[in-house]
Formats: sequence, structure tokens, C-alpha cells
Amino acid sequence: MAVAEAYINTGSLTNLDGDTNGIPPNTTTGAGKYAESLVVDEGVITATMKATGVASCVQGKIVRLTPVAPAQASDPIKWTCYSDASCKPSTCGDSS
Repeated sequence: MAVAEAYINTGSLTNLDGDTNGIPPNTTTGAGKYAESLVVDEGVITATMKATGVASCVQGKIVRLTPVAPAQASDPIKWTCYSDASCKPSTCGDSS
């Protein structure tokens, strides 16, 4: 939600990085129960999964959510998803 709010406030996805524009700082280790790291760069959110303690099909894999700016400022941001994990939602594609 922070990326979408920052986009509304700035009108741009440029410089929407961890620890800027109200976006929480990047976490490079121990990001959560299943994620090792969580990084925001130019609005793109990338989670790297842990190497242990998670399903083998996601160990060390990434999930990337990329914002797509709307045609009109009043429209919501749309998101594309990419993951190199073998077990992922069908809406999460195979290309970065």
C-alpha cells in the first residue's frame, strides 16, 4: 500500500524506494516468516524467499510486484507479478 500512496502523493514511480516517500526501509535479512528480504526499488517490490523453513519449490526464489502507472491519475495502479518459483499463482508470470 505504501507504494500506491507514494505514487498518489508524488505522481511518479521514480524514486519510490525503500526508506523514501513514506515507504518502509528495505529489509535485507529476516524480513518475515517466509521472506528473507524485501526491497522496494522505483516502486518495484521484490521479496526473496528464505532458503530453509519454506516449501522447497520457493526456497531462495523471488516474487516481484511491478506497479503500472494508470492512464489517468484518478485510476488505481495496476500490478504485474513475476516469480521464478515453480509453485506460484497462475497470475504470476514467468518473465521479469
